[in-house]
Amino acid sequence: MTSFGSLVFPAVVVALFCGCGSFKNSGGPGPPGAGDAGGEGGASSSGGGGDGAVIDAADGGAVDGATADAPGSDGGCGVTCGSNTEVLLFGGFDDQYLGDTWAFDGVVWSQSDGGAAPTGRLGAGVAPLHGAVVLFGGEDTTLTELGDTWVWNGSAWSTVAGSGPPGRSSAGIATLGDAVILFGGEADQGPLGDTWSWNGSKWTQVSGVGPSARQGVAMATLGSEVVLFGGRDGNFDDQGDTWTWNGATWTQRMPAHPPPAREYAVAATLGSTVVLFGGFSGPPLGDTWTWDGTDWTQVMPSTPPDPRQASGIATVGSHVVLFGGWDGDSTFYDDTWFWDGGQWTAASSMGPTYRGLPAMCGP
Repeated sequence: MTSFGSLVFPAVVVALFCGCGSFKNSGGPGPPGAGDAGGEGGASSSGGGGDGAVIDAADGGAVDGATADAPGSDGGCGVTCGSNTEVLLFGGFDDQYLGDTWAFDGVVWSQSDGGAAPTGRLGAGVAPLHGAVVLFGGEDTTLTELGDTWVWNGSAWSTVAGSGPPGRSSAGIATLGDAVILFGGEADQGPLGDTWSWNGSKWTQVSGVGPSARQGVAMATLGSEVVLFGGRDGNFDDQGDTWTWNGATWTQRMPAHPPPAREYAVAATLGSTVVLFGGFSGPPLGDTWTWDGTDWTQVMPSTPPDPRQASGIATVGSHVVLFGGWDGDSTFYDDTWFWDGGQWTAASSMGPTYRGLPAMCGP
């Protein structure tokens, strides 16, 4: 079973796709410069399933979370992933396992009309490659760590036959060149430390020394490298190390100003930096850091999102988009935020209902 913070609950998937089928428009302004978004935040919503969450600007930018029953042994995450123009979101968990599909073009959230999709699950890994999106693994409602592979071609899901990595949830995943890199995650026996590469048709395990076994890492691509930070090991210790993958080997970096150790932070690429937000290390965290390829720098935005872990994050256009998350106690979020490289801005829009742990990936 996947565990987050001080509570234990299954991890849910928000699956992000490049391209989409038929979607229903939910309206709402987008990032600064797109209509009248204006940095306005919103209020939480409750309920599951498909009506969307109304985010209100009445509090002047401070976004409230949706308060749910403390998850106890239940919970979830989602997986999202982006094309050059949109982010897609699948599933997640509020008080149930969700299987809805949403797309976000930077301005509007739109819900899919339906169609075949992977079964409901937690903590799957998703990344785009060659105009499609690959989804791997996750944990299902029976607490089974899944090892299946799915591909989204822009309009439909299809399963991929053949062997691949052992089943797992909450792995790190990112695209580098012509491959998707998968690292670690949680299996039935505990955290894993293996590295796998997906070339669009098959998985290949990569040998060599890398980060220690862990789950809940933050991963993103910067230039010709994948950057990995943090996570939690088999002793439930949060990690604060930084590693890079160059397509062949892992290298531990020794930055002068690393962020504090944490698990279930999120990371995405914007221009020449990787932005890292939040996570959990005792309390939920709400700090923002950027990686320039050499060192980390803490950024002090004036109106950051509330502290949280297990949010979803992806890049769309000239902004990083952050959605949802969980405070580690009883609050799930349904808010959407934009990062422009220096400030967070809360969006005002209708979109998915509140949910925990959406995982997101950039184009």
